[in-house]
Amino acid sequence: MFAALREQAILSRANQVRSEAGKVARRVPRTVSVDDLVQAGWIGAIAAVDNYNPDVCMLSTYAEYKIRGAILDYLRQVDPLSRAHRREVKGSELAPTHCSIAAAVRIAAPGDFVTDLVTLRTVKQLRRRARLTDTQKLVLRLNLYEGMSCSDISRDVLHGSVSLASQYKQCAIAKLRRVA
Repeated sequence: MFAALREQAILSRANQVRSEAGKVARRVPRTVSVDDLVQAGWIGAIAAVDNYNPDVCMLSTYAEYKIRGAILDYLRQVDPLSRAHRREVKGSELAPTHCSIAAAVRIAAPGDFVTDLVTLRTVKQLRRRARLTDTQKLVLRLNLYEGMSCSDISRDVLHGSVSLASQYKQCAIAKLRRVA
């Protein structure tokens, strides 16, 4: 009897799980699957039903926070950056300079004003057409703008082998060159 009521209470949260996953999905990169967010939301719905105390609040209110919390926990788990490093990246607006991208792709050497304007326009177009992944953008930002070495990026940010950041960088530059 209790198991059937528990299951019914969990399944009644289906619209709420999809709604919360949809709200979060609008604020994260498209590389994050909505289905993964929904699955994480179900974990929160189960926890909400199991830990619910009717004397404190309504189940729907409690479930909303548990579902959103479970989805955010999932995103933190799959994020290659730590929370502190993510704050640093957001706070410092690590956008690589147009000249650093142009130099990496070897479009034109920065020089006179006219060349710089052409380079600026070309790099903006390249960035739109190249369709780099978030990791490729991050590696380019950290390497070209912050001056971090690929081995430091691999070790401190990506938590992978020494050559990982170099591979991401080479792939990104190859994509930029293809559309140049």
